[in-house]
Amino acid sequence: MRYLCISLWTFLSLSHVALAEVDLKQNALRRQVWAKELARWSGYCLGRAERPDPIFNGCVDRVNAIRATQALFREMRLAGFAKTHPHLPSADRVSQWLASNDVKDSLSPTERMAMIDLAYEGVIATGEITWYHILLQQVVKSSWFGAVQCPLDGACATELLTVLRAGYFVQNIGKQKSIQSPLESYIISRIPALIPVAQYLTQPHPLGTLKSDHNSSRSDSLWALRAELASISLNQKQLKDWWHIESKVAADLVPVKVKLKRQYGINFSRMRGLGRLLKQLDEPSLFEHLNESYQTHARAAMELYLKNRRNYHGYTSKINALGVIALSAHLQETDFPWYVPPRRWLKQKIRVLPKHLPNEEIRASGMFSEIAIRDVQGSRGLYFIRPNGQQLLETEINLKRPDFLQVRYTQDMLAVYPFFKTRPQRALLIGLGGGAMVHALRAYDPQLHLDAVEIDAVVVRFAREFFGVKALELAHTKDQGQLRVITEDGFTFLAPESNEEPYDLIWMDAFLQPTSETDSTGSPLNLKTVSFLKRIAEKRLTSHGVIAININHHKDVKRDFDSIRAAFVASTIWQVPETGNYIAIGFKSKPTMNIDQLYQSAHDYTLSQATPFNYQSVMKRALENLIPTP
Repeated sequence: MRYLCISLWTFLSLSHVALAEVDLKQNALRRQVWAKELARWSGYCLGRAERPDPIFNGCVDRVNAIRATQALFREMRLAGFAKTHPHLPSADRVSQWLASNDVKDSLSPTERMAMIDLAYEGVIATGEITWYHILLQQVVKSSWFGAVQCPLDGACATELLTVLRAGYFVQNIGKQKSIQSPLESYIISRIPALIPVAQYLTQPHPLGTLKSDHNSSRSDSLWALRAELASISLNQKQLKDWWHIESKVAADLVPVKVKLKRQYGINFSRMRGLGRLLKQLDEPSLFEHLNESYQTHARAAMELYLKNRRNYHGYTSKINALGVIALSAHLQETDFPWYVPPRRWLKQKIRVLPKHLPNEEIRASGMFSEIAIRDVQGSRGLYFIRPNGQQLLETEINLKRPDFLQVRYTQDMLAVYPFFKTRPQRALLIGLGGGAMVHALRAYDPQLHLDAVEIDAVVVRFAREFFGVKALELAHTKDQGQLRVITEDGFTFLAPESNEEPYDLIWMDAFLQPTSETDSTGSPLNLKTVSFLKRIAEKRLTSHGVIAININHHKDVKRDFDSIRAAFVASTIWQVPETGNYIAIGFKSKPTMNIDQLYQSAHDYTLSQATPFNYQSVMKRALENLIPTP
């Protein structure tokens, strides 16, 4: 009987684990569905040209437009690929629009709250300091910067939540700066007066109970608003005491059975409140129940939306805009955390911006092909021109944010970072091009010692003169690693007799005019042999070193994959979404971190480097074919 009990317990435990894995897969699937809905709604609103509004063209009203733009910024950030979108207005244009006579001081409180949320998403997604200035200006125009009395069921209560979140965001930024602007100081000084009001609104309210949600005709939950206000205004002890009282009715934490269209957003609203409590309550015993309730509400909100989405009109309903945004995110982002942008975003002058082109297009004959540079819609491209006249885009940079990697595969090339327990010290880039990777690495990892090797002297000259690489070379400080740009054949530079110290990181991204010595895409054959790759593993990488290789699709691409797998003790190869590029990573030694540790490392690198893309999204692709699995 004892063994039967043990076997039964083991079976039930394994069943619980299996069910948990199923839940995780279902949650991931739900997020994918919501992400597609987010893109569909946002693109539909912003892609229509029925209104003459130069900023938010095609949307029904301002709230629609602002929420749609916020949704696109969030989609761009969560997708793991940050690039300018044709429907995304720049921060400068939005700032000018807000200052125009048609708009100045005319935003309603609802529109202002949406604009604050948009400005925050803009800061996080792009790092543009202008978005931060927009946030400051809109916060101080709130009615909460005067004397306000507010009931829980008034619109001012939701506005208070937005203003407090913005105030804490400004306060955290202020800690990074030695000098605060008058607007920042004013906002920070107002926080102590707002906290008691928020705390007062967390008290029991006849319309703000879980039970009252079931009989409500509102589109949101006042109980959830109390939970959100509690999570932002109460300290840990106060919040636990608050939850102790609320948990007495925890049995009522089940989705509301929606009977009216006005109730379509209520389960999502409660999901947001539960998400905030999950983030703030550091009590392990509470997590399981709260998490289960959160996931249940998320599922109910999604199912209701998919069943009735024809009845949703515009972004004014919480479920349409904020719901799609939140449910497309991971649990870690359910409470819309307001991360502090890195110090480099707060000082415009530290950016190295390329100088203006003297002509519309500049051309020169390179070592292997004709090379051209031209600017198109705020971006600068370096093109290789083949004898048949075909022009291939080799490098593209954003002229205002050159550290934004504009070509998708280059972001996947950085998937090597989460595999490092400690920050890498020395790196090598084979193939400089226009220097897009150099700009990104100097921004994300300024302490890295970086050598960039390029075979074509004309490419090096163009990168230095017209892509800002020379300024990066000269901008070396005591807090930065050295940047060296070397004109040499990468094959020769990596010779085993080289006096160079081994590297922690090597990126291989070298392409020439296709010849008999390259594959059909122009990748040199001598850089892809098993013997050459083994030589790198043995002589040119440190004991924990990693190499990342960009491979364009061609008929013999499987041969390249086999060479990489044969040369390294561990490797992973994946196709970059929506491209013909493959990224291959080879390891000098087997990765020692397990899957959970690697995802945590990806999360940590996203925050520490403040990349405009999510390393966890890239890591998911990298781990699909990792051999051997850690």
